Amino acid sequence: MRRVQDIAEKFAARHHCSVRASSEMFANRVAPRGERRIRLAHHGVGNVRYPFLKSYRTSKQPGPAMFITYVIVTAFMSAVLLSSAIAKFTRPKRLVEQMDTLALPYSMLPFLGVVQIAGAGGLIAGSWWGALGVAAAVGVTLYFLGAVATHLRVRDFAGVPPAAVLAVVAVVIGGSRAATL
Repeated sequence: MRRVQDIAEKFAARHHCSVRASSEMFANRVAPRGERRIRLAHHGVGNVRYPFLKSYRTSKQPGPAMFITYVIVTAFMSAVLLSSAIAKFTRPKRLVEQMDTLALPYSMLPFLGVVQIAGAGGLIAGSWWGALGVAAAVGVTLYFLGAVATHLRVRDFAGVPPAAVLAVVAVVIGGSRAATL
């Protein structure tokens, strides 16, 4: 046991911290001269020289609540995207008038509908494959930022808040999924 204490003291001296603080940095490191790994007890004391550094053991991983939040908000966003995509394909009178206001050709409606369906599918598939969920959230965010820009371009200020809120929700979705990777 004295050998462990000597190694811990050398490690602490080399890293300019106390022996107790070195336990975080020293944990799971190979001892000098190829000896077996030595594990010191964690005393809850941070690094003295660099107090802002924390051990990977003390940082909290996002729990299931973050993933549950992702799933719920993704379900909401997917429902919004799918209902909007259906409207793009059925072309109700309200949507046709909005396309005239935005000065967009009607030939863009099927493309926008397919993009929305792809975004909803990507968000849902992101529940199983995290990287796809983050990529889909980025795509949906860019889609709604484009919608905000289009409304601002024609000075249709009434259409900006819904698109901006959905862009913010897409950012939250991407952040919550990225946090659970």
